[in-house]
Amino acid sequence: MRLQALPRTSSGKIDRSALPIPQRLSENVQIESPQTELEEKILTIWKKILNTDVVGVNDNFFEVGGTSISLLTLAVDLDEAGIEIEPIELFRLSTVREQSDYFSSINPIPLKY
Repeated sequence: MRLQALPRTSSGKIDRSALPIPQRLSENVQIESPQTELEEKILTIWKKILNTDVVGVNDNFFEVGGTSISLLTLAVDLDEAGIEIEPIELFRLSTVREQSDYFSSINPIPLKY
């Protein structure tokens, strides 16, 4: 997303809270929907953390507005939902689909919803 100028605070620093929420670069980009209950559960958590409904299972967490701090929040929220993935793994597994596949591979017994 391109901006004419970065918003600044009165002290001249970048005002991160005033930055717009990233939008898709193209209106033609399809958002892939979840195909499993686990993907749906993870995607719901992502949407809450990222404060957006415009995210799909193959979007990269960091490219749709996630930060290292929000990734830690994601790890906690996933854990509370019974989806245990180490935070360090979440850096490597940056899409809902990757996180779902990883969790399914280490936990062959499906989650109860």
